Amino acid sequence: MSEKATTNHWSCGCVASDRRPKRNGGPSVGSPGGSDGDPVPMATIRFDVVVRITLGLLVFGVVFCVITGVLFQLESIDEKPCNVSNTMPVISSFLAPSPQRYVLRLCFALFSVPRFVVAYVYWLHYRRRECFVQVVSLSFYRRVVNWIFVLSLADITSLIGVIYISSTENFPVHAVLFMVFASVVQLYEYLMIKLFRWCYPVKNSYIRRSYAIKKLCFFTQLIFSTGMSYYYYLHHFYCVPGAISKFSFCEYIVLFLRMVYFYTGTYDLVDYDWVIVGRPVLRIDTADNHKTE
Repeated sequence: MSEKATTNHWSCGCVASDRRPKRNGGPSVGSPGGSDGDPVPMATIRFDVVVRITLGLLVFGVVFCVITGVLFQLESIDEKPCNVSNTMPVISSFLAPSPQRYVLRLCFALFSVPRFVVAYVYWLHYRRRECFVQVVSLSFYRRVVNWIFVLSLADITSLIGVIYISSTENFPVHAVLFMVFASVVQLYEYLMIKLFRWCYPVKNSYIRRSYAIKKLCFFTQLIFSTGMSYYYYLHHFYCVPGAISKFSFCEYIVLFLRMVYFYTGTYDLVDYDWVIVGRPVLRIDTADNHKTE
């Protein structure tokens, strides 16, 4: 089955096309004209650019916190309760000192807001491709698409909770949110891989690359997530020397793989635009008041 080049205009303001015309890239601003009653596009941003910018905010926040924490607040790395030395800082340790916690929380806030839009566009994208599904029933496919959307929202909200509720402020809530986040991420990535197999019977070079990266990230992340759980168990219950450092190493690998997995959105959503529609309108009564003054 071959996919025809079509253009779909979604009510959310996203535009999807199977073959993007060549252009100079980056955000583009629409013309101020337009017929009466028609929405006027103020700006158009490619969704692969949105994914790159969003991911860049996360990378900057994590790198800034790691470098400044190691250089200027190395004493916060040591694990005090077990009285064992830690040679690698745990990510949650950056949520206590300042200014790292403010920078990390700001970057995660800016990172999370566009992710809600990206999650919705993914939902639209998979619903758009349901006509290519052959190996499963259409009703089951739609249920899985809805599950992925819900899991994506749970992923984003639980991550926000992990970042804004540090382990030093409320450890039980922080631990529960982290376990929810880790479980949701694994299930979300697994179902995403399944959807790719169902709705892409014929894969172009972009989709093949995205599918291969997703599978590699999922299985590698599963291994290191298991390592995180094992070393956390050794550290929390037995205070084994070096266990917290190995936990931190697995944590950084999982975070890196999560970033790479999210980056595959630049391949999946390359045909989508974020169109900002509308223009500022002066109320008639306000304009009349100014004229009479």
